[in-house]
Amino acid sequence: MSRPLILIIDDEPDRSESIRPLIYSHKQEIEVEILHPRNVRDVHLSAASVIVVDHYLDDWEERDGQIPSLRIKDGIALAAALRSQVSERNPQPAIVIRTARLESLRGVLPIRTSQHLIAWQYNVEWVLPKSNLQSDISEAKRLVDIVKAVVDLTALWSNGINVNNLASDWLGLGRQNWFDVAVDHVAKTHPPVHSVAMRTHGTSILRWFLHRILPYPTFLVDEWRIATRLGVTQAWLVKELSEDSKFRHQLDEFQYKGAFNRFDGRRWWRAGLSSFLNQTTSGRPFDLEILRESICSNAYSSPDFLNNFQPVLAVNPESMQLTKIVNVDEAVRIVPDGWPTFADDAWALLKDIEEDKHLAQLVIDQHDLDNRSEDQSESINGIGQQHEY
Repeated sequence: MSRPLILIIDDEPDRSESIRPLIYSHKQEIEVEILHPRNVRDVHLSAASVIVVDHYLDDWEERDGQIPSLRIKDGIALAAALRSQVSERNPQPAIVIRTARLESLRGVLPIRTSQHLIAWQYNVEWVLPKSNLQSDISEAKRLVDIVKAVVDLTALWSNGINVNNLASDWLGLGRQNWFDVAVDHVAKTHPPVHSVAMRTHGTSILRWFLHRILPYPTFLVDEWRIATRLGVTQAWLVKELSEDSKFRHQLDEFQYKGAFNRFDGRRWWRAGLSSFLNQTTSGRPFDLEILRESICSNAYSSPDFLNNFQPVLAVNPESMQLTKIVNVDEAVRIVPDGWPTFADDAWALLKDIEEDKHLAQLVIDQHDLDNRSEDQSESINGIGQQHEY
């Protein structure tokens, strides 16, 4: 079997050569081809598992002499053209835009928009920033992760795909005692394992995971969500996870180890978290006193518990990511653009809404906002709602 190929298309190929040894340093069986757009042939497209297109294509004389309808302006346009040319391939390659000016791709999206929203906006699997050696290392690692995910998905697809084997194989679930619950959680996020996946030969699954699952609290949760549910600070949790404690090993039991497991930080299975909470509290997962006693007895260091009576996760207005643990009476529910309906509710701090008109437009119920503005201590129906599927 031939090695998977990363095809990098750049109008200045020599400037992309620095990423080749970084990709090879990951010791994966991967080939790298770096070509000017004029030199790309069908044989390259047919062999590529991942096609990486440079954002700005300024040095391309042949293109500049074409009539407007045949003139490819930039990497966005080239990616779209290549997408149509590989549409009948089985499997289709993942397409990635590579740019040194991520902010220029943002458009009307938030200032620090996550890459998944930019990729979603331009109909590609991912967008990679490039700027310095450190980001090149990160970029190489991400490209290796994408190639591995495509290859593993191809193998899964050839044997027939459904939610069960998607979860157990590609998502790395294994046969846990909470397997059925986890599979049910996955199913409720509507993975495209039927007609859409058939038409796209599996790349829709890649996009579903990178755009709709990994960035949001769904059947996988990140450190912020774990900390909120356990009632500890995120800073303490991160530090504790670096220690060789019983508590860390308990969380390791349900850490996510499937495709893209280190692409954007650690994740854990929501079903595993629920199972852990039931076990560690003897079936009383919402008894705060018992939960705290269990954490204290198993942790390496003294836990830094939250003072919040009802903690929720609020978004950072610049990135629209859930990275603030706040009390529920300080926040109101919102619906950011692109936020999946199957994900946990998004919240925003009242003070952030007062300072950001765009954020105020995302409030689910204006009546809620009016009530909170008059009296922030007033409770509302549905507070603290989280999807437990």
